[in-house]
Amino acid sequence: MLPPRGSTVVGVGRPQNIEINYCNFQGGGAAGQAAVLISEELYAARGCYFVYNGIYDMYFLMNDAGNDWIVYTGSPISNSFCTISNPSRAISGNYLTLKATITFQGPLAGSASVWSAITNNTYTASSGWQNIGTWNIAGNLPPSGITYSASGSRPNLTLSLAGTDPNGFQNLSAAFVTLTNTPTFASTNSCSLFYHQMSGLFFLANDSYTSWMHVPPGGTVSNTQCTLSALSVASGSGNTLTVQFRLSFPTPGVRYVYALTQDRDDALSAGGWQLLAPALTVNP
Repeated sequence: MLPPRGSTVVGVGRPQNIEINYCNFQGGGAAGQAAVLISEELYAARGCYFVYNGIYDMYFLMNDAGNDWIVYTGSPISNSFCTISNPSRAISGNYLTLKATITFQGPLAGSASVWSAITNNTYTASSGWQNIGTWNIAGNLPPSGITYSASGSRPNLTLSLAGTDPNGFQNLSAAFVTLTNTPTFASTNSCSLFYHQMSGLFFLANDSYTSWMHVPPGGTVSNTQCTLSALSVASGSGNTLTVQFRLSFPTPGVRYVYALTQDRDDALSAGGWQLLAPALTVNP
């Protein structure tokens, strides 16, 4: 017995019509399960994971948690990443063709990888996951505005950065802030901060801006300009990602706030680094 093998994918438009052709040497009708995952990574809880089960002749979409299936019963089915409608399948010789209309939403915008897999109807042979291409999801726009506010004083100051993305806050991959002592932007000898949304981790750059220091749970990291605390938090709603950096400074005075955001396609917020107003006054 030879295992199922290879797939090809075709997709156009928004909503977009997907067509995947699976090859099974035991015949297209002998497929137990044909699956497709459209995501930035091979992880069921972070993408559009759609399955056709040949044994039951049914279609399924994985939920957001990656632990249960949403069953297609004739009406569109959705998770936070996509909506699936009008699924169908066709069999010809050794080929199974899976089709559906997909409307992407939330984090999925721009480019995403497409993985596929097929098993036989006894689940004893599988093609394994194969990366069969890159999907260009229509409608991606770069991140847009950034604003900030601050509260507290020098020993315990919270700087809140709000970055917006027209594709939803989940589409933002990172938020960067650099606090300088002069109006001229400089990454070295500054308080340069970084929040990575997918991992939920916060970082501070060293003085020479050659490496990022991760804030350990319950701890802090420091350079000569500032200290970043693990009490920093982030949250998202709609199109806005809000990041609260909990900081302390060795000296009071004026800091100039530069910021930018980056989306999952590495597009930067309009204009790149933005000098935000007003300047931050760190009180004693």
